[in-house]
Amino acid sequence: MGGINSDGQVVGEAETSTVDPNNPPFFAWHAFLWEKGTMHDLGTLGGTYSYAIGIDSESRVVGAAQTDESHPFFGQQYHPFLWKRGVMRDLGTLGGSFAFATAISVV
Repeated sequence: MGGINSDGQVVGEAETSTVDPNNPPFFAWHAFLWEKGTMHDLGTLGGTYSYAIGIDSESRVVGAAQTDESHPFFGQQYHPFLWKRGVMRDLGTLGGSFAFATAISVV
């Protein structure tokens, strides 16, 4: 997963130094934005993992992140997000436990 925009900003996911509390000894993965030689951690929606999938020319990022809600069979839920200027916004689902935002563009 991941993407790049016309300004050369890159998004993706990277392993952190935080041990996954539900699956030690593995480490958590977080979405990131790379720009001008620096990688920025975009965080999560309260869970352990997040994945950045797309970025537009206005530096808005979309992807999916675990929430702090639990699913009875699959563990934590994944919701799509829109990240803009340091804030990750939960886009919700259609009533299910899993959804992903896969692309973004400026019209």
